[in-house]
Amino acid sequence: MLYNDCFSGVFDCKVRDGQPEKYRESAERLRRISTGNEYSYIFENIANLCEVLAVKYDLGVRTRKAYTEGKKDDLARLLSDYDGLILKIERFYESFEKQWMHENKPFGFEVQDVRIGGLIMRIRHCAKRIGAYLNGETDRIEELEAPVLNFYGENDTTANEAVVFNNWAKTFTVNNV
Repeated sequence: MLYNDCFSGVFDCKVRDGQPEKYRESAERLRRISTGNEYSYIFENIANLCEVLAVKYDLGVRTRKAYTEGKKDDLARLLSDYDGLILKIERFYESFEKQWMHENKPFGFEVQDVRIGGLIMRIRHCAKRIGAYLNGETDRIEELEAPVLNFYGENDTTANEAVVFNNWAKTFTVNNV
């Protein structure tokens, strides 16, 4: 769900109620156990990821709902989630880089630069588009008007299961890369 787009959301069909709170609780638990040992950096990184997911997990669903219901006040409030999310992702990036450099050679981290940097830019862009809509600079956000298709197809048998899919190129966009 980290790379699930806030507007086109290929995995929005899998969003479940209560999951953001579980991510928040996990972040708190991880922070409590992340001090004073040689593996603290791992727990810190996972806690930072959980804090990102506590906001991002359902942000696209909340955005689409506010937009389709014409609730501009709700959309305006969501802009603070977009701004705060960028800060959380930057914090995650820093801890992820620390873990990577501790456990790996630096080769390959440029992939993470592209993925996480692209995620930050996309979130900024979505927030900018919402702002333009709210300010009357545009009268619609087309991506939020398009139907959200189930990634697994019409015969999805994974309705209540968590998303277990680790393919960045097929997650962050509905388009071919």
